[in-house]
Amino acid sequence: MDSNFKPFAGDRRRGGFKSEYAFITIRRNTVAFSLKAYMMLGEPKAIEVFFDEERKLMAFKSCEKGKEGSFSVYKYINSNALVSSVYLSRKIIEVAGLYEARCRFEAEYDEEDEALIFDLKETMDGKDKVSQLRESEVEVESEP
Repeated sequence: MDSNFKPFAGDRRRGGFKSEYAFITIRRNTVAFSLKAYMMLGEPKAIEVFFDEERKLMAFKSCEKGKEGSFSVYKYINSNALVSSVYLSRKIIEVAGLYEARCRFEAEYDEEDEALIFDLKETMDGKDKVSQLRESEVEVESEP
């Protein structure tokens, strides 16, 4: 290696993007929490999930493991905390109106309700994917 290479110092799990934002990543079968989102909820063993389908909002609240309707949260050593649920992932994708199975949503913490609130209309890359995808479909359909 030439002298232009510099060593990278730091722990990727404790700095930068992952610890600066509270967010979740939706995948086909899981909902993964950023460390900050997990900590904001008090390192829960389980969560309750609430939807406002009209406004496309979702909320997570900590709860006791085994509570009816709750989802277990698994925290792996040196890794993310996650909920492994095809049903929950599909419900989020359905409510958000998304066509892709992997996206991130930033959270805001509501201190009064002790809940993380997610706006499912916009992903963390700042794009309204629902509108963009529907606009591109309309353009394709309207071409002669």
